[in-house]
Formats: sequence, C-alpha cells, structure tokens
Amino acid sequence: MMVTECLGSCYEKLPQPEMVLSPEDSELNYYLWMPGVQYQPRLQKKLSELRSITADSDVMQVDEVIEEVIAKDELADKFNGAATNGVMDLGTAASFVRELGASPSQAELLEYSATNGNSLNFDNIKELLAVGMNHHEDAAFLENVLMSLSRDKNTINREHFEYIMANYGEPLTAEELAAVRNMFFNSGDDISCNELATQIA
Repeated sequence: MMVTECLGSCYEKLPQPEMVLSPEDSELNYYLWMPGVQYQPRLQKKLSELRSITADSDVMQVDEVIEEVIAKDELADKFNGAATNGVMDLGTAASFVRELGASPSQAELLEYSATNGNSLNFDNIKELLAVGMNHHEDAAFLENVLMSLSRDKNTINREHFEYIMANYGEPLTAEELAAVRNMFFNSGDDISCNELATQIA
C-alpha cells in the first residue's frame, strides 16, 4: 500500500524488493516509487477490513473470498494433506497459499507470523489465503499515480510506459518488456490510466 505522508524519510524506509515482492505479486506500485510516497505493507489493513466485515456479517467473508478459487471441502483436504498435526510452518504456508493463487509478499508473511506465530492452523491459512486474493483495493490510487505520470492526465502511451518500467526501480529485461507490451498494448499504442490501473492493481 502506498501513502503520501512523508518526504525526506521515504527513501531510507523503502524496503528491499526481495522483502516485499512475491513471485506472483501485483504490487507494481513499488516500482513506481517516487519522493514523497511511503511504501507500507498492506497486510494489516487488509486483515482489519476482512475481520471487520466478517464480524458484522452473517456470512463468513473469508469463506466467500476463498470459494471464488477453491471449494471449502477441497481446501480442507489439501490442507490436511500438506499440514503436520493440523498446522503448517510459515514457509510451507507461503508455498501452499501461492499454489492456490494468493500472492502474499515476504514482508506480509513475516508480519502475519509475528502476529499469529509460526504454526498456522486451518483458520489462519484461510485468512492468509483470503487477504492474499484481494488485489483490487489500490486501483484508485494507482490510477492517480499513472495520471500524474501521464502527459495528458488520461492515457499512457506505450513508449512512455516502457520508459517508466525500464527506468523506475529494477529495470525490466527485453523479454519482460515485450511481455508487458503484449499484455497491455495489444490493441494500440495508448491505454487509459483507469484501465491500466485496474489491470495491474
């Protein structure tokens, strides 16, 4: 999650990519970092929102989110097959939820472990999976960032976007840049900031 609440101290507090980005991470806003913007892990915010919604609802929000990708019974069977005495350590849990499509960063996993311990039970795994499946909460912020980088405040040109991805943060390889081009610019040289933010959030 990005917040615009700091100036001079932002750069020193920016975490290393390997501590933040997971193999399937959607936090491309890390690579759009600029002075005046502070990077913060999103886990606690997502957990608080999820627990609040669940507490105020007759329907288990965790189960609702999970059942978009896997049936609860199937998840229980997979968990029992991978767990030892009904629990998983952090490393096993990370691999388990990523195989199911979640993308918690290393920083989020460490934060979750600090809160809940290193032995995660079935309920912990469901919660970790549920928060890892929610990738759309920052689309509005990403749109604002992209609009600030846009020349006309509405669209991003392919060449301009390639320049951003090649010069902000860790540069993309030629192959990665080609994949990005094909993913976002297969129908033309321009894409709206809203559409691009929605796709990468």
